[in-house]
Amino acid sequence: MQEAAVPVGTSYLLRFGRALIFASLFLVGFCGGLIVLNLTPSSVTGKELQAKIDWIDRHSTEVDTIFIGSSHVHHQISPAVFDEITLKCGNPTYSFNLGCFGMVPHEMERVLYTALTEGKRFKNAFVAIGVGAPGTNYPNTQRAIWWHDLFETSIVLADVLSYDVPFQTKYGMLQDHLRHAVLNIGKMGRWRSLFQQPPDTPDLILEELSLTRGYSPIARTAGNEEEYDKLRHALTERMADFEQTRNKLIAQAKVDDGARELTPQEQVSLRLIRRIVKRLESRCDRIILFTPVGYGATFPNLDQYLEGSKAEYWALNDPIRFEQIYNTDKWANLTHLNKEGAEEFTEIIANQFCSFLSAGAR
Repeated sequence: MQEAAVPVGTSYLLRFGRALIFASLFLVGFCGGLIVLNLTPSSVTGKELQAKIDWIDRHSTEVDTIFIGSSHVHHQISPAVFDEITLKCGNPTYSFNLGCFGMVPHEMERVLYTALTEGKRFKNAFVAIGVGAPGTNYPNTQRAIWWHDLFETSIVLADVLSYDVPFQTKYGMLQDHLRHAVLNIGKMGRWRSLFQQPPDTPDLILEELSLTRGYSPIARTAGNEEEYDKLRHALTERMADFEQTRNKLIAQAKVDDGARELTPQEQVSLRLIRRIVKRLESRCDRIILFTPVGYGATFPNLDQYLEGSKAEYWALNDPIRFEQIYNTDKWANLTHLNKEGAEEFTEIIANQFCSFLSAGAR
């Protein structure tokens, strides 16, 4: 008996249906693979930052206080000085400087996520904040690629879309982040990390971090006299710029005494700050958000946006309250304190923290 022929139209529909099913299965598998790879720890970030993360892993039961931010934390906050003062005021701490030069806010968010895994807890977290674009520093480097995992990339892309800049600038930022996300999947060793552990930070570097606890002041020392003198000479040459920034901060401090609407850029920064606070609240007893000396702007009236959270905000780049720190003898360049200034700035933070605790802070 001869089988009935399948109509041509029906044949095409069957083929199309099978192709659609196979394509759907491929897409589901591909997306599932990306998710698995992004849940798998990627290989290390830049060596300086990775060393600090590894040190925290080894000493998480000892450290109770962390400082995190860009070079304005890395070069300007001394854990030894901070701990000495908190010990004297009856609230001893063991702190670590997790700051790193050029750290952008979304990178900080990823670092905090990494540093707070596996049940780690800290009593105090000091987080340097400001108002900045959702961008990337050190493009195409291992460090920049590292923090562009699936989760953080989706967040930064949403922030870029709502950032108030010309379309051409916004388009360039989106391209930049997407490129790093692709590199994160393809070149960060995620495939290898399924089968082997990334290399450990050498013990010698970890031992050095135990001595410095992450602090790296800008100082005139044997071997770098010429480099330091060039920095100081450049500062002298640009004294007009230094005074202009100082006067701008004084004017801004007076304006920010009154309420005003946030700019679109500040609203994007506020969303990121709230995410960081939410991430820290379950792992830290106290959260101090602060604007360090060297930043060109404070965050206006931030306290009113933090009600109901554990976070406090300190604007420490205030030439009116902290006039002594704006003596140019205490600066290494236009935007960073030298060792003398950094240790004095640390004293300001530590004394304010002691007063904060004495006033009955939770």
